[in-house]
Amino acid sequence: MDPYPLVAFALRIPSRMATALSSLSSSASPSSSSTSNDVISFSTLPAHMVINLLSAPQASTAITFSRPDLYPAPFTSTSGSEGVKYTLSEDGLPVLHGVVGALSCRLVGGPIPLYDLDYFGAGAGAKAREPFLGRGEVASELFIARVVRVERVLSLEAESEHEDGEEWERTLPLVYHRRSYTSCHPRPAGKKD
Repeated sequence: MDPYPLVAFALRIPSRMATALSSLSSSASPSSSSTSNDVISFSTLPAHMVINLLSAPQASTAITFSRPDLYPAPFTSTSGSEGVKYTLSEDGLPVLHGVVGALSCRLVGGPIPLYDLDYFGAGAGAKAREPFLGRGEVASELFIARVVRVERVLSLEAESEHEDGEEWERTLPLVYHRRSYTSCHPRPAGKKD
C-alpha cells in the first residue's frame, strides 16, 4: 500500500485488547504541535502492538488469547506448562513462535464504533454513543494501524519439533470463520478456474 501500509481489524467490546488499544489512541499519531521544521517520522516512534498472524495449527493459541476468563495470563500457565512461547521485538513486544508472520504496528487514531452507524455521518471529531446492548448481543470497534516493521519469525528449520504434516501447515494461516477455526488450503497443482 502506497504511501503507507495499513491494517484494519475489529475487536469485540468490551475486551481487554480493545480497552488497552483505546487507552493508546490519544498517543496514536505524532504530535499535532510539530511543525514542518520539526517533523516526527512515524517509523521512528515505537510500535503500540505486534499483530501475530497465526498459522493453521495454532487454534489453541487463538483460544488462549481470546478467553481471559480461562487464561488470564496467556504467556504463563498455571498447569505447569510454559505457556505461549515468544520472543521480543525491538520495541519489547511479543512475537509468537510458529506464526506465519508478525507486523509491528502503531495506531493511527482512536477506535471507530461499528455499533453506531450515525457516527459515520456526523463528521470528524464526532463522539460515538455508548452501545445499547440487549442480552447476548455484542458490539465491536474498528482499529486502523500503520505497519512500522515486519518482524522476523522463526524459520521452519528452527521449529523442527513439529510432528510430520504440521510443517507445511505452518505456512497456511489460521482463519476464524462461522465461529470455528479453519485454514485456506492450497489449490492442487495444475487446477485452473
